[in-house]
Amino acid sequence: MCETQNQIVHVFEQANLGKAPFRFVELQTTADRAGINREREANGQMFTTNYATSCDFCGTCIADAYQIESADGKRFKVGCECVKKTGDRGLINLTQRAKAAADTKKRHAREEIKLAAGRELFERPEVQAMLAKMPHPRKWCADKGETMLDNVNWMLRNAGTSGKLKTYAEVAALWILKGGE
Repeated sequence: MCETQNQIVHVFEQANLGKAPFRFVELQTTADRAGINREREANGQMFTTNYATSCDFCGTCIADAYQIESADGKRFKVGCECVKKTGDRGLINLTQRAKAAADTKKRHAREEIKLAAGRELFERPEVQAMLAKMPHPRKWCADKGETMLDNVNWMLRNAGTSGKLKTYAEVAALWILKGGE
């Protein structure tokens, strides 16, 4: 925000991007633009292989574009640093929440891919046979006759996502260590 003749003027308004107040509309990520371009290519429309865009405020190349709308209906896109430079706490908070939500969505997608790969390996009969021959990692469970397969099954029933990912990683490491492919 900048003061001009005792009147505060929003920096986006000074840059002729519209009239204040400004509101956050949506976050557009590189993955979003990649999907849009794949759809355009499939429909025979113009598309690009460059999934980045540029900030309408400073011209810098940005990966994540925050779509902003002015009070007079003008829409433009800016990067996170330009949003921070405004000093507009409401706008900053909304864009940070949107970024956090997008990051969470991407993390969950990556985790789901890893979980599917782990499930696929674990469900192979030869992997389960290998685990059934190994003693349980806790001595008192092993003394009762439980196996590594029992431990893995327990973890997959009771653990959260990170515990399941860790368990699948351990199964994969054991499989490779025992000469599996």
